[in-house]
Amino acid sequence: MRPLLITLAFGYAALVRALDRADPELRWDWSTIDLDDLYFPPNFLWGVASSAHQVEGGCNNNQWSRFEEEPGRIRGGERAGAACEHWQRYPQDIALITALGARAYRFSVEWSKIEPRPGEWDEAAIEHYRALCAALRAAGIAPVVTLHHFTHPQWFEEMGGFVDQGRREANIARFVGFASRIFSELDPLVAMWCTINEPEVVAMEGYLRGTFPPGERDPQRAAEALAGLLQAHAAVYQALKRLPGGAKAKIGLVKNIFHFDPQRRWHVGDWAAARAAHRFFNGAALEALQSGRFKMRIPGLGVAVDRVIEGLVGSLDFIGLNYYSQIHLRLDLRAPERAVPCARPEDVPTDMPYAIYAEGLYRALHQISALGAPIYVTENGIADKADDRRALFIRRYLYAPRGGCATGWTCAATSIGRCSITSSGPRGSRCASASMRWTSRRRSGGCGRGRGRSSRRSGAARARGSARDERPASAGSVADLGAADRRDRLLVAGVRGLDGA
Repeated sequence: MRPLLITLAFGYAALVRALDRADPELRWDWSTIDLDDLYFPPNFLWGVASSAHQVEGGCNNNQWSRFEEEPGRIRGGERAGAACEHWQRYPQDIALITALGARAYRFSVEWSKIEPRPGEWDEAAIEHYRALCAALRAAGIAPVVTLHHFTHPQWFEEMGGFVDQGRREANIARFVGFASRIFSELDPLVAMWCTINEPEVVAMEGYLRGTFPPGERDPQRAAEALAGLLQAHAAVYQALKRLPGGAKAKIGLVKNIFHFDPQRRWHVGDWAAARAAHRFFNGAALEALQSGRFKMRIPGLGVAVDRVIEGLVGSLDFIGLNYYSQIHLRLDLRAPERAVPCARPEDVPTDMPYAIYAEGLYRALHQISALGAPIYVTENGIADKADDRRALFIRRYLYAPRGGCATGWTCAATSIGRCSITSSGPRGSRCASASMRWTSRRRSGGCGRGRGRSSRRSGAARARGSARDERPASAGSVADLGAADRRDRLLVAGVRGLDGA
């Protein structure tokens, strides 16, 4: 018996060591890194991002507005309501974007306003988005349009959305019709298009965890939803490419990469939970985009989906990367998802149930580079109501892509998209927050000046600036964005050549 136990113990230890070596949890020693000495190249283009339901106001005809009305769905019974009144006050917000030094703005068009009922088009809503794009271009800011950012009309939800197998094909055709209409209207003003924002978040939160509409907790339906959203992306991409202007447009998908690491790196159960979560949230979609086949099988949750998605391979002119943080998971068979998230004492928390983890952006860039498409960091940010951690967050997350320079990545044209922060109530005046003022100073101060070189120190990638001059980095122009041979370098949050290309 004893030799058997020794053999099992050695086998267990070998397995854990192999898992740890295959997927290390990267940690930098921030005490050795000078975050006040960051270099960004002259063609570095800064961008900001938003979504319609969260900022426009008056989005009362989509599935999220209906979800907000259901008791117990939203903490405190809050509703988006007037939001930030971006619909009416976008000229003031464009002025803030300009003051921040950003030269690209990613926003979503609200389908429920454009097509309030099936086949009925609101020309005033279309004209609003045309005016917004024109105003952005007049300010030297490139509009980047997202066609589906978490919301769609309530009537579309009632038809089964992207999930119900019996109606999925017809519903995707409806989404393609909407996308084709708005593309034809805005194409002269827009060079870059995002089809769907974070399909894995829609699937996991809406159908597995029940925190997004429709509030279900069905793992199989969650997998079907993710497959349906990827199918919708492929269908929209192929349809838009056939339209006038489609050949020159840059069209891609926005993928969230969230790292799932075991709470106890010595515990095989925690590793299994982390691997299953990674498979659902990251792995299945990334593999499908390369192979054209969506395959997900998680026996412990009763998930089995295997489907070929026509037109998915080759449907990326770029891949948008949204990155926020990581989650440590501990196996718990009593939990509905068979695992629970855990915090660590050394974590710097945010107002969301995850911590500041800038190293994960570096990991995410490396992971998503396997797609072989130009990478654009289309979104990141921090929930920080007190505005007392955002400056630290920004400094660390701006360092993360620069750390790639020390490992052979080409960093001559990297940039990061993030949200500008304003302090304003629905009827208050627009004003910059403390962290936004800090960022503005950095844009016209140390960031973006001089030439950089990279070195290694205490295991952490360290970027040093030298040969500084006093001119801020050039942000490029809208005209630049129309040049096909430069677009990959200049559009919002682009990272090229992760393998040295």
